[in-house]
Amino acid sequence: MKGILGMSLKPGVKTTFVIGLPRSGTTLLAYMLAGGGGVLSLSEPFLSLSARRHRLLNWLYFPEILKCRINPPMDCNEEDFLHYLKGFSNKLGLSSLVIKETYRLAPYLENRALMNYIATCGDPVAAIMRHPYDTASSTLLWARHQLRGVPGIVNRIVVPRFPEFSDDRQVVEWFARNWVSFADWCKRTQPFIIKYEDLVRNPGPALEMLCERCAIPFTPKMLDNNSPRFFSGMSGDPGGMNKHRKKLNVRPVGRSDDLKPEFLDIIKKTCGEAAEEMGYTL
Repeated sequence: MKGILGMSLKPGVKTTFVIGLPRSGTTLLAYMLAGGGGVLSLSEPFLSLSARRHRLLNWLYFPEILKCRINPPMDCNEEDFLHYLKGFSNKLGLSSLVIKETYRLAPYLENRALMNYIATCGDPVAAIMRHPYDTASSTLLWARHQLRGVPGIVNRIVVPRFPEFSDDRQVVEWFARNWVSFADWCKRTQPFIIKYEDLVRNPGPALEMLCERCAIPFTPKMLDNNSPRFFSGMSGDPGGMNKHRKKLNVRPVGRSDDLKPEFLDIIKKTCGEAAEEMGYTL
């Protein structure tokens, strides 16, 4: 079987998608899976493909691909790009491919068409959910660091469609709409759902169940923060856990105290019903 660029695709490459909101634990889950034998875990390759302006940025976004002397395609549809990603996984001699992507509404590089393709492409999908208050607080912190001042200017030069929010309220309003839309997507598409809180409280059982569903051999190295990873990509924080030597078995931190009362009201009003259906109390 041959795909784009004439690459041969051997049978047996298993692909698993990890989907969640920004700041909900997608990087953590993809990082843990990357500890398995023969697993390549990519952080948001579809976002990288849509965001990069020219091939020079491949040196930043696709370093492992370039080592294989395979040039990422500039323009292709989702199906051809997925076939391409599986192809270079073969080239690396790996058997499993984990693709982490975040669910985003406008103005943050909206990608619902990609999400709908992922839901119907036939490969297993794991969705990670996190309490709206915690996710909102983390999203606010990220926005303050990445979207404003000099970092925001640089990000928008590299990625012209990178979002710009005028104040914290706009960030919270966008987050709330995004949370509800993602919850609705999960309800419609029925992925395997993992709660961030369960993952950090007791990672072993949650990860073993996911691996069984996705035909990825579970190994205790997935829970070992000092085990080397084959994790590559544009966004997320693939080196953060090794850098800080954080333990995986930690209590999730409730962050409602970090949010102003008006922000809590926005989240309750927008997310309340969907949150209850997902087992969260606001």
